[in-house]
Amino acid sequence: MGGRLHLTETRLLFVPNHLDAVTGGKRWETPLAQLRALGRHEPDGGLFSGGLRTRLRIDTDTGTELFVINKLDEVIATLEAAQPA
Repeated sequence: MGGRLHLTETRLLFVPNHLDAVTGGKRWETPLAQLRALGRHEPDGGLFSGGLRTRLRIDTDTGTELFVINKLDEVIATLEAAQPA
């Protein structure tokens, strides 16, 4: 998915860019309290799923989501720092 991640004090929100929204990309959000793990998902070759790049993997109480993110290591560090203790 292409778009932007937004971090608030209580939740993480993804808003798809216009192109992805038109082609079926959905808005996604989760409370920070439901984050279970963050990490890197190595390329798997999926041409239309962002699988040519290393993606952000977010595991929550309800499943796993993958996101194409610039500055991946910085984003992971920011998200890890925001997780409740």
